[in-house]
Amino acid sequence: MTRNKPRYTAAPPNHSLLSAVEYVAIHPSGREDRFIARLSPEPTFAEISAVVGPHFPNTHFEHVSVLWDNKHLDMFVDEIGQLKHLPYNIRATKIYRNNWLQRHPDTDPDLLSDIVGLALLFSRRIWF
Repeated sequence: MTRNKPRYTAAPPNHSLLSAVEYVAIHPSGREDRFIARLSPEPTFAEISAVVGPHFPNTHFEHVSVLWDNKHLDMFVDEIGQLKHLPYNIRATKIYRNNWLQRHPDTDPDLLSDIVGLALLFSRRIWF
């Protein structure tokens, strides 16, 4: 796992209450790239798209609610990654499955859905 210094991504204009929000791009290879976005407290879809969209060129992204480190967070993935046969993302799948497994510990994790391709995990909730 590679740790990089956070990079700033585009911020939407005309917002006076923007705050820094960290997020990590989790690659199927295990590489992690860290970023910082400037977002309003409850970002609009346009704000989220300005930050998330460039990570998923020529496709749509899908929002996934996750529970990680005892926090409800937001993850974004390629909406049709399974259809594109993108590579399995071990770490993102573990994060995604954690919410269900916390509530249903007897579940076989292999029966739950996988995350494929790139996943973006935000340090706080941004999807309202």
